[in-house]
Amino acid sequence: MKNNGFKHIVFGLLFVVLNFTIRLEDAFILNLIPNFLGYGLIYQGLLRFETHFENVHLNTIKHLTIVLFIFTLVLFFIDLFGISIFLNTSHLWLGLLLSLSNLVLHLIFLFHLTKTIISINRMESDLNKKLYTLFQVIVLVDVVSMFFIAFPVIGFFVIIGGLIANIMYILTIKNIGDLVD
Repeated sequence: MKNNGFKHIVFGLLFVVLNFTIRLEDAFILNLIPNFLGYGLIYQGLLRFETHFENVHLNTIKHLTIVLFIFTLVLFFIDLFGISIFLNTSHLWLGLLLSLSNLVLHLIFLFHLTKTIISINRMESDLNKKLYTLFQVIVLVDVVSMFFIAFPVIGFFVIIGGLIANIMYILTIKNIGDLVD
């Protein structure tokens, strides 16, 4: 995979999907791989796309990436300073609103990223179909997980299914990047 942007996007998506957090004394949450770093890497990859590919979806996805970079940077500091714990205990609706906003923005982002990559990869229709199907699975799992969060056993399996779908999505993008080079 040459460095035409796909490498940055693959690593950026890994940063976004993999969340390793440390919770210290119920005071604050430290995300070891912050999502905003992932969106920053993705943005760098999209900038490289401009020099290698012509794409009508590129401006939309770049703007969404900037919005998500800023939004997740704010969420990172909300977690870091313990504000999220306060919101989840005394202002539950605000914490839910932030979580739901993050989910909706991320799914819109994935839709446009999927469309961008499919339009770049004109050669391999099977990988394009697989990428779009995996996007649909991710949407389904993310929406279902919002409803099963109160049921830990079911929620666990839904989250594992979502992790598998996300990793397969990222690997499919890597495979497309290998072909496009």
